[in-house]
Amino acid sequence: MFLLFLDGANIDHQIQGLLLSVSSEDEQRIKDLLETVTSDTLVDFDPTQTSTESLDWAREMASKMHPASTSVDPLLLAPIPQRVLAAVISYIAWRMLKVLLYALLTLSPEAPPYVAVLAISLLPLLGDTWLTAWNGTTPGKFVLGIRVVNVHGFAPGWRSSILRTLVMMWPVLLAYWPGPLGQLAVVITPAWFLLLVVSIARDPESQGLHDRLAGTRVVLGRHADRAVV
Repeated sequence: MFLLFLDGANIDHQIQGLLLSVSSEDEQRIKDLLETVTSDTLVDFDPTQTSTESLDWAREMASKMHPASTSVDPLLLAPIPQRVLAAVISYIAWRMLKVLLYALLTLSPEAPPYVAVLAISLLPLLGDTWLTAWNGTTPGKFVLGIRVVNVHGFAPGWRSSILRTLVMMWPVLLAYWPGPLGQLAVVITPAWFLLLVVSIARDPESQGLHDRLAGTRVVLGRHADRAVV
């Protein structure tokens, strides 16, 4: 059964990696077992001649070589109050940074460029989107120890993060539009945020409308693994 976890083409590399993580006693047992198994052909090898203790030990060593064969703790969903508080903390943090940057702009005797003012205004949206795509966090989420993950438990990536932000913040973005449309967006914004909270509370996986459309969840933990591409 131990051989089932070994790739014949990479056996030397795998054994060397395993020996680095086991004790000297286990190392000798690995060598003895491999010598017994490889001294005969697989047809001649009879696992029933191996003691139960040795087989149990072999399974344990095999699980160390293949972490996917071991049990993984399930991701725990973040409580709604924690998510709401994280949003408030993020808002305050970005607000303070915006005030500082605006103050720096006023130091110039000339009027600040419109592009710079717009960039500072959109900084919270852009910052949260980037941080969520990269590590599943925002300033508030990081402080409270929660994160956003996709269906595989990884950080969402750019596509899901952008979609998630647009669904959450479209009234805020629309508020920048001049005229009645922008004024209407300002009025809609609080109601929309309340609707998102209600959708989180009513969903069995605590997925709000933004999470459902983006394929994300908010779970406990500060750091989300990033998928290798």
